[in-house]
Amino acid sequence: MNTNTLLDKFEMDVYWKIDEVDIYGKLFYEIEKIYVEFPNADLEFDRKFPNLVGNSMNKIISLVDCRVYQTKRGNNCFSKLSAKLMIIDSNPYFSIEEVAFNEIYFSFNYLPAFINKKAIKYEDGSFIKSTEIEQKIICIKTIQAKLKEHISPRISSKITLSEGLVNRLSTDYAYKLIYDELKLWKNIKKDLDMLKQLFTLFFGFSISYSYFYFLSDSKDLLGKRVPSIERIYFPQSVKTISMNYPHTNYNYDLLLENIENIVNTYYENYEDLKTSILNMNANIDFKNLVETQYFDAITSLESFHNKYMVSNRKLNEDFSKNYEGLKKFIKDNFNEPDSKRLFSSLSHIKEKNFKEKIVDILKNIPNELTDLIDFSSFNYEEDNIGNFINDCKKTRNHHAHGNYDDKPGVFKGELLLKATKILNIINEYNLMNKINVPNDVIISGILANKKYSNVLNRKNKFL
Repeated sequence: MNTNTLLDKFEMDVYWKIDEVDIYGKLFYEIEKIYVEFPNADLEFDRKFPNLVGNSMNKIISLVDCRVYQTKRGNNCFSKLSAKLMIIDSNPYFSIEEVAFNEIYFSFNYLPAFINKKAIKYEDGSFIKSTEIEQKIICIKTIQAKLKEHISPRISSKITLSEGLVNRLSTDYAYKLIYDELKLWKNIKKDLDMLKQLFTLFFGFSISYSYFYFLSDSKDLLGKRVPSIERIYFPQSVKTISMNYPHTNYNYDLLLENIENIVNTYYENYEDLKTSILNMNANIDFKNLVETQYFDAITSLESFHNKYMVSNRKLNEDFSKNYEGLKKFIKDNFNEPDSKRLFSSLSHIKEKNFKEKIVDILKNIPNELTDLIDFSSFNYEEDNIGNFINDCKKTRNHHAHGNYDDKPGVFKGELLLKATKILNIINEYNLMNKINVPNDVIISGILANKKYSNVLNRKNKFL
């Protein structure tokens, strides 16, 4: 039971305690759902259970936040129940508030491709005595915790006709999160979801949690306490993709020297960067409609500008005098409700428009990155960046105002997708730069992203 991961699909026969009665129900776990089928139970439709506890093979199964979503009455009663969290332990959990830890182990699928360390050391032939590797510890001040690499050797044996007994070595990669004090699971999950979003951007493709486990106390036959490894399961909305040898965009070794600073800055600035982070995570596989991807990219840029750059125009002296004079005229000649509406409209004169915001952002992008962008598909005769910004504005207004007449300069079809990728390159640079990823590492990560390949200049010496 402990060998099952969050990426597996499995089922178990369990006896559940419902209304003080033991009822048989088969438990099913899939990456996107946890549910129980009761073949001989008549449970009320939409009945909710804060928790449900069952027994299977000397293990206690605790389900949290359950709801009956299907039931059938008659000669053959049948009910189905879903859950949002499952804990397999030697101890029961009767409330979500009871689910708390001060340390937990977790991993992502494809994490070995990112870390890519050879942790195994051979001694005495094929016998493993030690790993002898430094395992990085990252102190995260914002969440008052330490994140430690958890790298361990694993050996599997196989008997072959030609070689006899063959030992094969592999390495397990995970992280151990150690909090300064006990923390509720629901808050741990928030912390780790934020970290998963960062790793998704580093990987360059959607990832899933592969397991969560924690150390629990159980008792042996003599009643003595012994530590045991127990697991947590929950549904994940993203399904895994099949890649035998995935290539991650960012190189872990290049990040490692600055990783503590990066992770801490990321957590400290998460709320301000949240729009960009979530939009980039949502569109990382380019599975949404291209119009949605385009507006997500635009929204991320505007959100970034609003948080980190000056939103008001710098007005010249004559304009400022006229502006103040107009305000005085409105105040002297209009009643209070009308003057408020006019003042609100007037305030927008001082705000930078979309085009001005994009210009501000591009001023912070290093030339070595903008020089990589290939504008040849857009057929601009000169001023590639200026024309591109103008067309971005036209495209935004075209869709935002619901006007679908053909207009020159409005991106459509393949050009819309390419424009979106260019905007995402800018978003990625802004985000990584803001969390203190070094410039050369950001550019190498963008260059490694195969999804950007058709908007990057292949003749550039960096490629």
